Amino acid sequence: MSKELEARLDAIESRFAIDALIANYAEAFDTMNIELLATLWHPESRLLLGANGNSEGMEAILAQARINMKRMPHMHHWMANALITIDGDNGHGLVAAD
Repeated sequence: MSKELEARLDAIESRFAIDALIANYAEAFDTMNIELLATLWHPESRLLLGANGNSEGMEAILAQARINMKRMPHMHHWMANALITIDGDNGHGLVAAD
């Protein structure tokens, strides 16, 4: 396989991984699945939800998630318009969530 084809395949796989991350985020919150939610975060991640809590670090994110799940037991995330860019070993995703 050529280096160019290998890079293109890696970019496609990375795009699918980010898309799965978006879907799993919604699934984890909507089904109140803390175990799934824990698989989505790097230990130094930040989750900035404004009035619903800003958290830094996986443990803080999971603690805030538990609070939000109690406050809002019927969450329904609608994820749309995913803008995913891949540049070598770096990827970025922006999604509209409602």
